[in-house]
Amino acid sequence: MADNKVVSHSEREIYDGALSLMQQMVSDFEDWLEYWGVDYKNLPEDEKFSLKYYPVEIVRELFLSGTGHDGGTSTRLKCRELGIDADKLVEFSFEDSDEEV
Repeated sequence: MADNKVVSHSEREIYDGALSLMQQMVSDFEDWLEYWGVDYKNLPEDEKFSLKYYPVEIVRELFLSGTGHDGGTSTRLKCRELGIDADKLVEFSFEDSDEEV
């Protein structure tokens, strides 16, 4: 019998892919606003669309939620295992897309 194992990405690749997907959703939202003629580009800086997450929030949701290892210590350890700086905010915004703060 043949081995029908499906190969998947590493956890780091999944994390990076999730960030890419989240930024793509922001870009799609920006396109939608442009399509409807919403003038969002001339807003004051404090009113511009921007979401910021700590990597621990993303890592916890992707890998540890509901496992019993979703506390702060385990989540920071998982970030360290993945080579992710847990304290460096990740920003999703219309400008400077896909940059970490």
